[in-house]
Amino acid sequence: MRTQRPCSASCSGYDLERFVAGRGGVEAPIRIYHDEPAIDGLLQRWKDDPKSHQRALDRIASYVPVFTEPYAQAMSHLRKLESDDSVYLAAIERLDGTIRTELARDKPAALPSVLDDYAQRYPRLAGLDRVRDDLRQYSAVLEAALGRQLSTLLALMKTARFSTPPFQAQYAQLTATRLPSADVVQRHDAVTAAWQRGDTQQALAALQSMPAGPWSDVLAAEATHKKALLDQYNDLQKTRGGKDYDQRLLSFYASLDPSTDVWFAQSIQKDVAALHDKALTRAQSLWKQYRASGPIGGTQRLEAGISPGFRNEARLLSDAQTAAQQGMRIYSQLKADHPADFDRLLADIEAETTLQRRSLTELRMVLGPSLLRAKLALIGGEQSETRQSP
Repeated sequence: MRTQRPCSASCSGYDLERFVAGRGGVEAPIRIYHDEPAIDGLLQRWKDDPKSHQRALDRIASYVPVFTEPYAQAMSHLRKLESDDSVYLAAIERLDGTIRTELARDKPAALPSVLDDYAQRYPRLAGLDRVRDDLRQYSAVLEAALGRQLSTLLALMKTARFSTPPFQAQYAQLTATRLPSADVVQRHDAVTAAWQRGDTQQALAALQSMPAGPWSDVLAAEATHKKALLDQYNDLQKTRGGKDYDQRLLSFYASLDPSTDVWFAQSIQKDVAALHDKALTRAQSLWKQYRASGPIGGTQRLEAGISPGFRNEARLLSDAQTAAQQGMRIYSQLKADHPADFDRLLADIEAETTLQRRSLTELRMVLGPSLLRAKLALIGGEQSETRQSP
């Protein structure tokens, strides 16, 4: 036993020095959810029999005088480690408890300020970036789950990777009790794949045959939405070129999800793209007509009623702005570059609209409130005539 004690003590000292050196010194950061076991282990080995370790180290120093300095250094490092245990490891334990409590209460939003506070109060506390990353992922998953946003939730579940114990434990519990089951996830993946490749009936049938469960209402709503899209698409095909087809086509296109409804988007993309030039040409034609007959003048604005001339000019201006704005929306929806002259056209039309509205508003002491509102309504524009003073 006599030979074991010096060896045990020297080994403990060697492990302590190796740990301190490996971390970068006694003032090195303490990494949450990483360094605690090593610190606990080293301290526990000393606490198990501190007197025996002390006697063994004293004996070694008396036999080998050169050992005196590293021995003193090891004792200093041990005291520093004990200080870190009482301050930093205690803080980590409290922080871990707070994290677990707030996650269990579905209150992850309370944690960012807590993490900021700990980062400020304990400057050597490292690894909080991992905690923040887990918090970001978990918060997104929980928000999607509570909001019953199934598609978003399934996408998040596929990429969620947690590296800290409290989030790993809480996510495991969430998966077991409140998230879609593995079977639902697999079946929904098949539905999405079929829908994206245009096998719409297969996708609908698969959705409608989903097993009953906590997400049945969301799956039923998705089936209803997909069937409505399919019916709308079929109606579009039957009425191609008919009255209001362009507007209905744009409305349908705007309702599509670019990732999920990709087959529909591709199917009508040529028709939607063809509206580019049509909208631009119509806006240019209306603007040209408006300019050719002369902009609305002061005499027309002062008229005690709404003359046919004012009505016609206001209609041309309002329709030109609507056509130009619609064309710009089409380009935006398709994420396509638009001609530079389109920007100039829209700017000229909006400048004229703004001028006419301002000029009319300046006549509010001359024109009656109802007449002013009626003329402003014919001019159009973003401002609401209800805001004008009588």
